[in-house]
Amino acid sequence: MRLTEREREAIREAALEFFHAPVHLFGSRLDDAASGGDIDLFIESDLCAAELEQRRIAMLGRLYRRLGERRIDLVVTAPGGCAMTVDALIKLREALQECGRHAFYLAKAQERLPQTIDGPQLETPDESLVAALDQFAYRFARLQDALGQRVLRLFLVAILREPLEDAPMRDVLDRLERLGYVNAERWEQYRAVRNALVHEYPEETDRRAVRLHLAFTMADELATLLVRLRGEAGA
Repeated sequence: MRLTEREREAIREAALEFFHAPVHLFGSRLDDAASGGDIDLFIESDLCAAELEQRRIAMLGRLYRRLGERRIDLVVTAPGGCAMTVDALIKLREALQECGRHAFYLAKAQERLPQTIDGPQLETPDESLVAALDQFAYRFARLQDALGQRVLRLFLVAILREPLEDAPMRDVLDRLERLGYVNAERWEQYRAVRNALVHEYPEETDRRAVRLHLAFTMADELATLLVRLRGEAGA
């Protein structure tokens, strides 16, 4: 466990003061061979949601004051729910880190592409344009896949505490839409554009150019969504 005695004491005292409960460490700080990493904590509490969140924020404020500004994530859940929530949170952070890598290289590829691309450019592209287009298509697909297949459901379960572990993807998207995170119909459009970029259906280059510009806009939208999810997940 990579915490000093002073850190352990501060965490234990804050947990007892605000929740009258023991606190448990999870995540990378349990690995003595690792370095750095967030301080990931979880507590079980049967408080109502409003009071729970107020106390969670108050405890974090106390820890920041005593330990300094560092990355601390505090998960508080109902008794018996910690194991599932912590497991989902770990998986969510791993998936968000993967998405972050795809988003980074997607943005780099987009920087190498002209702001406007027309049909004639796609008819006889030079090697640099082909390389940038390939990288953009690959990273767009990987980002959309990772968000859809790994992140959205875990975000609902681990962060928003929604019981949708086994729900169909349509229900996941509908719930996220009601909560203001995504537009379900727009998400299906992301998927359609992703498929078209990857499979390169034979068609007129003018149509490909229109689709690319749509993908540029969508890439920005996915990046914005990712920033919001990472912020709320503490990743």
